[in-house]
Amino acid sequence: SATSTVNIFVSSQPNINITSGPNTGCANLCTTFTCSSTSSLQNIVWQFSSGNSVFNVLSVPACYTVAGIHSLTVSATNQYGCLGSSTYTAEVYPKPIAQIISSSTTACAGSSINFMGTGGNSYFWDFVGIGTSNSSNPTVVFPFNGTYNILLFTSNTYGCSDTIAKQIQIFAK
Repeated sequence: SATSTVNIFVSSQPNINITSGPNTGCANLCTTFTCSSTSSLQNIVWQFSSGNSVFNVLSVPACYTVAGIHSLTVSATNQYGCLGSSTYTAEVYPKPIAQIISSSTTACAGSSINFMGTGGNSYFWDFVGIGTSNSSNPTVVFPFNGTYNILLFTSNTYGCSDTIAKQIQIFAK
């Protein structure tokens, strides 16, 4: 009776690493994800939680406009056909939407107008030509007639920010 020996090579699945640029930030976060492995990767498939897929590239750009935790999974085979995968997440913070509410958009010189900022939890007002305020609800006296530009900068607890501008028309007494 003859005996034969057969050597069988068993390959492990590829260990896939994902790296990225910033993976946390405010809405409209754009980054690039890159996969790497000690194995030669083939048949690469990137699957985003949005349902989009990208094929056969080592790096993919992504922009996130909606707040939340977004995941992506990359799967690939090595040169022996063994399948591996890795999952990565990006955390996107909500962006505030600055709004200016005013008691009036027109007044006579020397009159005061009450303002209220909404959309964030930190406010910086620039009443161009008059002064600034950190109050969420400042009251401003407009001493002279003319058109005044009002700028509101607001941010939230994540450090995300927004800006809005409004004009106020002041008439001579």
